[in-house]
Amino acid sequence: MHKPALVPLALLALWLGAAQGNAAAAGDPPESPNIVLILADDLGYGDVGAYGARFVRTPAIDSLAQQGVRFTQFFASANVCTPSRAGLLTGRYPVRSRLAGDVIFPEAEYGLGEGEVTLAGILKAAGYDTWIVGKWHLGHTASAWPTRHGFDYFFGIQYSNDMEGVALFRNQEQIENPIDQAAIHARLANEGARLIGASGDRPFFLYLPTVAPHYPNVPGAAFRNRSAAGPYGDVVEEMDAGIATVIEAIEGAGKTRETLVIVTSDNGRAWDGSAGAARGGKAGTWEGGYLVPLVARWPGVIPPGVTTSGLSMNIDLMPTLATLAGARVPADLKMDGRDVSGLLLGAADSPHEALYFFTGDRIAAVRTQRWRYLVRTFMQVWEIDHLDPGYRHPLLYDIKTHGSELFNMAEKEPEVLNRMQSLLEAGRRELEGIPQHRSAWD
Repeated sequence: MHKPALVPLALLALWLGAAQGNAAAAGDPPESPNIVLILADDLGYGDVGAYGARFVRTPAIDSLAQQGVRFTQFFASANVCTPSRAGLLTGRYPVRSRLAGDVIFPEAEYGLGEGEVTLAGILKAAGYDTWIVGKWHLGHTASAWPTRHGFDYFFGIQYSNDMEGVALFRNQEQIENPIDQAAIHARLANEGARLIGASGDRPFFLYLPTVAPHYPNVPGAAFRNRSAAGPYGDVVEEMDAGIATVIEAIEGAGKTRETLVIVTSDNGRAWDGSAGAARGGKAGTWEGGYLVPLVARWPGVIPPGVTTSGLSMNIDLMPTLATLAGARVPADLKMDGRDVSGLLLGAADSPHEALYFFTGDRIAAVRTQRWRYLVRTFMQVWEIDHLDPGYRHPLLYDIKTHGSELFNMAEKEPEVLNRMQSLLEAGRRELEGIPQHRSAWD
């Protein structure tokens, strides 16, 4: 698998400027930009204004897209939260961290392994202050706690806000149990803003995994019945207001031009919400289970109003941000993610030949820029091959032409099918068969 090279910052500055067509106009990026990574929880691709939302208003996210870049082919590395978060923070398919088997439940006694190299860890080693504010969900044992995985500070909840025993922590101290569901959204946004306002000269990495719009979707009083999409829409709009609070803190600290802000989601929409034109949603293997929005703003580096359709995944964030921050990734680390800095600037080509999509620890689909080959069809978590005679393998979809998984092209495109099957087998040889942690449900 690809190991990202460390690009000298002087060369990176020239390349970024050239990609915009005018290096002088772009200006040199800061040597170590502040990074704010906001991760929504179950946000639908079609529930952001910049992606065509009709019933939910997201002016803060939309503004970031207008001032920066909007990805249209960005995917989570899993269709549920724990493995997706593992992929994001390690730059590896979640099977490599042994966390692809299921989400972590309160009874679980496992989590992210102590030997895992994380985005927070490499940024901390590069001189960053590293903070997590929000939902962790990568283990709640002592060895799996966020402060054992590169974060200097933790303010948030240990797992999903619909699980029994969920509590609010500051570092290792429990400060509220049970959490106030109606207040948690504002509390997280305000804490993120406080940290930014108190930051000094050192660069910072703020990872802000929200609890919205994950069930039970309890909005604060000011947001109840505010949207045209019920409690789900209300909570999305409150989350967006929280993002505005964070952006205002960046601007108030005078750090707008030296701060890269990214907003994305951990997986596709859940029971409520829209996947846009994509089929399916969370926990399913259709594309809507993995397709997520991503917008990014970095004034003076990312030109405004860019849309990129290059194939990319949340495993790409670690190598990309490592490069932009001048952080070093261990040379012997088995990395699946690629540096997609070029896509941030609207480059058309992805460094990926193909991406793999898992359900649990098995590959469910293979995706290239144009094609999607689906080998495990699930409706949420129940396999339906034996129930629905309309879904018979092999399933090959032309996403570029049709925009979604609409028509099975396997018989018409045998050469493409053979190539996709070869990619599948290559992925299976390397990525399947790795022992996984299992939940109490297995």
